[in-house]
Amino acid sequence: MRKKIREILEKNGLNPELLPNINTDGIVEELIRYQEKHEQQYDQALKKQTELTQMLQESESRFKTLTNASFGGIAVHDQGVILDFNHSLCDLFAYDEAEIKGMDVLLLIAEQERDHVSNHIKNESEEPYFSIGRSKNGKTFDLEIRAKNIPFQQRTIRVAEFRDISEQKRIENSLEHSRTELMKSLNQLKLREKEISELLAAANTILKSEDFTKTAKHIFDACARSIGARAGYVALLSDDGEENELLFLEDGGMPCTVNPELPMPVRGLRAEAYYSGKVVFDNDFMKSEWVNFMPKGHMALRNVLFSPLNIDGKTVGIMGMACKDGDFNEHDAQLAAAFGDYAAIALQNSRSYQMLQDRAKELKELNATKDLLFSVIAHDLRSPFNSILGYSELLVQKSKDKECEDIDRISRHLNNTAIRSLNLLDNLLEWARVQTGRIHFSPMKHYLNESIEDVVSLLRSAAEKKKIQIHFNFDEIEFVADENMIRAILRNLLSNAIKYSLEGGEINIDVDKKAHDVFITVSDNGIGMTDEIRTKLFQIGNIESMPGTDNETGTGLGLLLCKEFAEQHGGDINVESIKEKGSRFIVRIPIP
Repeated sequence: MRKKIREILEKNGLNPELLPNINTDGIVEELIRYQEKHEQQYDQALKKQTELTQMLQESESRFKTLTNASFGGIAVHDQGVILDFNHSLCDLFAYDEAEIKGMDVLLLIAEQERDHVSNHIKNESEEPYFSIGRSKNGKTFDLEIRAKNIPFQQRTIRVAEFRDISEQKRIENSLEHSRTELMKSLNQLKLREKEISELLAAANTILKSEDFTKTAKHIFDACARSIGARAGYVALLSDDGEENELLFLEDGGMPCTVNPELPMPVRGLRAEAYYSGKVVFDNDFMKSEWVNFMPKGHMALRNVLFSPLNIDGKTVGIMGMACKDGDFNEHDAQLAAAFGDYAAIALQNSRSYQMLQDRAKELKELNATKDLLFSVIAHDLRSPFNSILGYSELLVQKSKDKECEDIDRISRHLNNTAIRSLNLLDNLLEWARVQTGRIHFSPMKHYLNESIEDVVSLLRSAAEKKKIQIHFNFDEIEFVADENMIRAILRNLLSNAIKYSLEGGEINIDVDKKAHDVFITVSDNGIGMTDEIRTKLFQIGNIESMPGTDNETGTGLGLLLCKEFAEQHGGDINVESIKEKGSRFIVRIPIP
C-alpha cells in the first residue's frame, strides 16, 4: 500500500518523503479520488485538443480550397518572403510550387514597378492598385493588386491577391478607342449636318430672291460659317475681264485702311482661281509670293481661299474667304466650291430674270403696237375697201351698158386692185387673230375637193386676166381638219402661184393621200426664186415680198399664215423652187 501511494505521489509531482508523516489510512482514498479526477480532466483536455486539431485541419483545408478556387493568384508573405500561395499564383506567373515558396514577392513584379509595390507593402496600404507583373519567362502583363495585413502567431503577415487584367485593359482600351472614334464620328456627323443645313439654306435663298447682291451675301455668310472664315468678299469680273467689281466686303472686325475706291485687278492668287476655274487656298499667305500684290494698309491675312463663280465653263466672279483660325483644307475647298456653284446659279438666275423682265417689257410694248396697228387696220381700212369694191363693181356694170372701153379697163383695174387689197387685209386680220389667240383650232370632217373648187372659183378671174390655166383633178377626199384654215392655205398658195406666173402659164393643184397624211401640192411654171429667198420665206423677221409678174405687191404674210395653220394641224409646209422654172409648195396635213 505504501508503495502504491509513493507511485501516486511521484506521478502527481508530490514529495514521497512526506509519506511517513502522512496518515496513510485517511489519505489513500483521497489520493485515489484525486487521481481519478485528474485522469478524467486529462482525458477531456486530450479530447478537446483532438477536436481543435481537427478543426484547424478542416480550416486549413477550406483555406486551401478557397485560395485555389480564386480567380486570382494569392500569396501570403512576411516582409516580402512568400510563406504560402495558391495554384493560381503558380499558373499566373509560370513558376513551380517549389520555386515560388520562399521567393521574394517583388520578383513577381516588373523591375520598373518594384519600388511602387514596395512602397505599398511598407505603408501597409489596403487600397487596390495597378502595376505590371513579370512571369518566369519574362512576359509582362497588367496587374491589379489587392493586399491586406493580418495578425498571425504574434506577428503580422500580408495577404495579397494578384489579378491579370491585360484582357480587361485591352477591352477598356478598345472601348475607349471606340468611344473616341464614336465621338469623333458623332462630331463629324454634326458638322456634316451643319454643312448640309447651310447648303440647303443657301439653295432656299436662291429660290426666294432675284436680287443677286442680297443672295450672294446669304451664300457668303453660309460658306463662312461652314468653313470657319472670318473675312472675305464677293466680286464679279468686269466686262473687259481685267478687274473684280466688288459687291460687298466683310472685314471680320479687323482693321483695314485700303481705299475702297481703288480698283481690284485680277492678279495674284485670285487670278489662279480665275484662270483655273477651281478653288485655291494658301495657309501661310503673309509669307507667300502673293503678299506682294496686297495694297498698303490691307489687313493681315493669315490664310486665304478663293472659290470661282463658273457659268457655262467661264469664271465670271469670285468668292474670297480669309482668316480661318486653323488651316483651310481640301474639305473646305469642296464646300467652298459648292457654295461658289450656288452663287453662280444665283447670278445666272438674276441675269436671266432681268433679261426676262426686259424681254417682257419689250414684248408688252410690241404687243401694244401690234394691237394698235391691227385695230387701225380692222376699223379704219376695211370699210373704205368695201366701198371701193362696191363702187368698182357698179362702175363695171355701168361701163358695159355704155360700151366705153376706157371706163371698162379702169373699172376692171380698180376692181382687181380692190380684190388684192382686200385679200391682203384679210391676211393681216387672220394673222392678227392668230397672234392674239383669237383664232380657235376647230377640226371637223369636210371634203377637201369642195374647198379647192371654191378657192379656184374665187381666184379664177385673176388667173384669166394673165391667161393662166389652173388644173386639178382628183377623187373626192373626206378628212378631218379646220376648213377655214385649209381654205386660207389654199387661197394664199394659189394667189402666190398666179402672182408669180407668166402670162399663159399653168398651175397644178395635186392631192395625195397616204397612210397617215394628206399632201396638198400647188406648183407653177413661173419665175421661181433663188435659194437665198427660199430659205427666208417663213421667217417672221424677213417678211418681204417680190413684186409679181404684173407688178402685183404683197407683204409675205400669206406664207407665214400657211406655216402657222399647217403647224396647228401638226403638219408642215415645204417649198421647192428653181429660178426661171417655177416653184412647188407642199403642205402635209396629218390624218387624225
